Amino acid sequence: MAPVIHCVRHAQGYHNLSVANHSLPDPSLTPFGEEQCHKFAQDSPYYQSIGAIVASPLRRTIYTALYGFKPRIEKGMSVIALPEVCDWEGGTLRECC
Repeated sequence: MAPVIHCVRHAQGYHNLSVANHSLPDPSLTPFGEEQCHKFAQDSPYYQSIGAIVASPLRRTIYTALYGFKPRIEKGMSVIALPEVCDWEGGTLRECC
């Protein structure tokens, strides 16, 4: 059977609060962003079928993965930080590390 890939966008980061914040180099999640992750962790029906958790090495994506997939993390699954899945801008990969 072919693997199933679920793509999850990062939760709200400080760069999402205003256009002026878009220049922040590696913003953290806002308190609301953390709440979004915890709600996702409670509501997701897919935890039993997850075989890997991959995120870009940016702070907001790592924390989204850690908080949002907490049930799997608590059972020993790790987050794989993969630079190849960093920010996409205009269809090209922008270096993030």
